[in-house]
Amino acid sequence: MDSATNLKLKPVARRRAYEEVVDQIRGEILAGRLKSGDRLPGERQLSDILGVSRASVREALRVLENAHIVRARTGTGADSGSIIVGEVGHSMGDVLLMHTALDHLSLDEVVGVRTALEGYGVEQAAARRTEEDLEVLEDLVRRMAEPSLSPVDFLELDSSFHLVLAKASANRLNAYLMESIREIIEAMLGDIFTGSADWSTMQAEMVAEHEEVYQAIAAQDGAKASILVQAHINKSHERIQ
Repeated sequence: MDSATNLKLKPVARRRAYEEVVDQIRGEILAGRLKSGDRLPGERQLSDILGVSRASVREALRVLENAHIVRARTGTGADSGSIIVGEVGHSMGDVLLMHTALDHLSLDEVVGVRTALEGYGVEQAAARRTEEDLEVLEDLVRRMAEPSLSPVDFLELDSSFHLVLAKASANRLNAYLMESIREIIEAMLGDIFTGSADWSTMQAEMVAEHEEVYQAIAAQDGAKASILVQAHINKSHERIQ
């Protein structure tokens, strides 16, 4: 019997012109012919090159801009047009945040990945951190301990602390991924902090946890720093339950 008779295949729908434009621009990036900071041809020129309407080009650029692949510049002349974006963190973050909000990803899954990432990141950071990194981390811990600090302000300092660690790892993908889940982390911790009946006790506990991580980083004890930061993340997750 012909195996094709068991397949539930449907005719392929005709693609819209703007989708082809998007794919061609992505293809040029993957092939290395378009790089970060390069400027795309203008709408009219792209329309002529690709043989599509300017409306299709405009829609394709809108899709690419929403995905943080290009950044549009208004106006005319040499400074106008769309530029290939050099940072990837925003696009990762948007996708992750939406999937988490839609329950395609559970909080347990996000925390599990965060724990693994930070465990790796702080171990690298302990070996690669600079004196400037240590100064920033020490200052953040000191500011976290201020008695009058509100939960919202503490959350901002907490986020900064973990992002400094991620960047100190000298692994750009690790830093991008950590930045991408920052909004989820902030939303998660924000609910804990604002709903806490004893904020001062929770603040003191979390300051002590951050201080221990900082001391291990300063001592270049990557193994200890990794254990401590993972314990801190898991403790924060327990506070939600």
